[in-house]
Amino acid sequence: MYGSISSMQRYVILLILVIGLMLHDAEGLDAKKKSIGTLYRWKQIDFDYPTEEGRQAAINSGDFIPANVITLGIERWKDRVFVSTPRWKRG
Repeated sequence: MYGSISSMQRYVILLILVIGLMLHDAEGLDAKKKSIGTLYRWKQIDFDYPTEEGRQAAINSGDFIPANVITLGIERWKDRVFVSTPRWKRG
């Protein structure tokens, strides 16, 4: 059965299968994107300091710069949300 198929025909069949899988996955991603909505938005992320004086001291010293906090990833687990904020910038 497979003896009559040339290597070029195998290549074409494989290429068609790969393109078909890529198109199928792309359609699935579009359907998933439509079901995602925005619940909350933040312009800046702040941290909960024990006191307002401690927060202001961190801002004044440059240890905390609210505009430099970058959100890299968000994950949900049960009823909790985890936000990762790597230290790529000072503050």
